[in-house]
Amino acid sequence: NAGRLPHPAQAVAGARRAVADHAHRLLLGLPRLVAARRAALVEAERHVPPPAGLIAARRAALTLAAAHLRGGLRQAVAGRAALAARVLPRLSEAPLRARLREVSARLEGLAARLESVSHRAVLARGYAVVFDANEHPVTTAASVKPGAALRIAFTDGEVCAVAAKPADTRQGALLL
Repeated sequence: NAGRLPHPAQAVAGARRAVADHAHRLLLGLPRLVAARRAALVEAERHVPPPAGLIAARRAALTLAAAHLRGGLRQAVAGRAALAARVLPRLSEAPLRARLREVSARLEGLAARLESVSHRAVLARGYAVVFDANEHPVTTAASVKPGAALRIAFTDGEVCAVAAKPADTRQGALLL
């Protein structure tokens, strides 16, 4: 079987010749390929319009679109103005003013009511507020101890007082 296989040196030499042949063909074909691609590019370039022409065409289209938009805007504004001209004469400020007067009168009534129950209004009617030494309001006479320091607030100011023992209110007997 060893006689049937080619000698390794012969196999490598054949492969070298094939590679050299392909390299030679590539070297010859590369300039032709580049020339063919260059010719195709030049041909394609002939069909491309100049940039100045493209820009001018786009500018003209943009100018036309702007004119259409301006016209549409004018028409929209005119439509709204016509609608406003029909509606505005029907509107009156009288209902708004009447509602404002009504709400103002109600607010004034509530303010007067609130003022009538304020502590100042109560004091103005002749009442007074009594506070203990801890500034708590005193609400019953039974809670005041004799000798306790008190502060009494009137409508026109305050006075300090000391609680005394309650006076004896029993009716005494008359000696005859």
